[in-house]
Amino acid sequence: MFTISGIVFGVRVVPLQERIYNMAADKEMLMDTHWNRFMKSYFQWDVWGIISILPPMAAFVMMTLKVSS
Repeated sequence: MFTISGIVFGVRVVPLQERIYNMAADKEMLMDTHWNRFMKSYFQWDVWGIISILPPMAAFVMMTLKVSS
């Protein structure tokens, strides 16, 4: 599960973080014409970030709620 999380984070979240950073650093991106592109990237970052957090949370729950036979 931790491997899945790392792959999702490395393949999806990190590139989106770099794109968001570059957009925020670009003065022209602050204009209204590019704002929708920024918000779309930010929404994708939210979604993929949540997806990358779910496997470790599931592993945590499975480890703590382990039922002994």
